[in-house]
Amino acid sequence: MMKLKHILLAAIAVMGFTSCGLINDESDCVESANIFEFSYTKNLKFADAFRAEVKSVTLLGFDRSGTLVYAQRARQSEMGPEGNRMTVNLAPGKYDFLVWGGDYDDHFNIASAKIGESKLTDFTCQLLTEDSHPDSPSAPQTHGHSDKSLEHLFHALVTLDLNYASPSNPNIHIIDLTKDTNSIRVMLQQQSTESELKADDFIFEITDRNAHLNHDNTMHSDLSQGHVMYHPWHMAEGSTEYDADESRAAEGRINVVLAELTTSRLHPSNNTTLTVRKRDTGRVLFSIPLQKYSLMIRNQAFASMDDEEYLDRQDNFSLTFILDENQKWTSVAINVLDWRVIYTNSDLH
Repeated sequence: MMKLKHILLAAIAVMGFTSCGLINDESDCVESANIFEFSYTKNLKFADAFRAEVKSVTLLGFDRSGTLVYAQRARQSEMGPEGNRMTVNLAPGKYDFLVWGGDYDDHFNIASAKIGESKLTDFTCQLLTEDSHPDSPSAPQTHGHSDKSLEHLFHALVTLDLNYASPSNPNIHIIDLTKDTNSIRVMLQQQSTESELKADDFIFEITDRNAHLNHDNTMHSDLSQGHVMYHPWHMAEGSTEYDADESRAAEGRINVVLAELTTSRLHPSNNTTLTVRKRDTGRVLFSIPLQKYSLMIRNQAFASMDDEEYLDRQDNFSLTFILDENQKWTSVAINVLDWRVIYTNSDLH
């Protein structure tokens, strides 16, 4: 009888640590309490830029059948003192968690969350585009057009095992995000003694097939979708005069035209093309594969990265094209962080 009593007491003690029914503090009575901590270190500086760049987070949880069982959206100001945490309480088990980050509503369309109905594959991301643009009247009807300064868009997809944990001792899960938007700055520069460059004289375009991203951040496989032409959201022009000196035989001026564009995710499998042409004649100054030029700058510091990782980490591209007196480009300078590489036209053909 005494032995049986000891066994029962031991069993009750174990239950006290694993069963909500025997925990005195009812606020500690959940099956799996979790803290999701978000970061953004997938950049070329390898520093966490979450607080500086990610304004809000949408977290979606799916069971093993791919059905939505959890949804939460919060702005950074609502994510605790650190500004990057969410509390998630779910039954223990394995889940897929999809994250779309940023204030994307004005520029991207993501399906509404319906608990118990929505499926993981429903949550694709579609860039909101216009049907036409005055700079490209002859573009194919399958192409959308975007001339917006797109809000930053971020993505993550992870599979997690949620074990039992109480709110006083929750599980901690770190989710690192990938940035899906890119800033492209294109500058035309000309040294001239007479002529000037005017922004309205040029048309800048980037064509790609990245307007529709799958739930796993891959490009949508339907070739009838996703084609887009990006146009500048900002253009400017300027010039400065210089005097003759030891390096210059005569005085003259340096003319500049700047175009800024924002695109969705760049991927090495896509044929992303940057084209600049004259507005009056339609003459193409250049048309280049943007990824190829972007990957040229990758130096030894990033040699271990594959092309996809490098393009995901690099979100800010700056290209300066040097034009001669006849507005034909002779060389291009590509800037990434503190590196600057210059190629002549003949180097690239």
